[in-house]
Amino acid sequence: MANETPFSKRETEAIENLFERGTVKPNYYSGTGRFSTKSADHAAFLVSALKKHGMKEGRHFISGNDAPRGGHAGEFVKILPAGRRLVKFKKFNLVEA
Repeated sequence: MANETPFSKRETEAIENLFERGTVKPNYYSGTGRFSTKSADHAAFLVSALKKHGMKEGRHFISGNDAPRGGHAGEFVKILPAGRRLVKFKKFNLVEA
């Protein structure tokens, strides 16, 4: 465990938000009509951060898209009870579930 990589500030904020809400949809659109733009893919960042720190998709968290036609804003990440119990992530567990 000596080679453990610490959480970056951005990773810490994203993971705290995930543990607080249980399920997050971090992607969004801004603007209207032809002036609308997509945000960066924050869901992909969160998934890669969780995997980098030892979580396994399907066992510790679930990610997917619940938009009817697969839109950008439908991407979600959901933490599972096994993910909340991981020792490395105990500091993010403000409310025991």
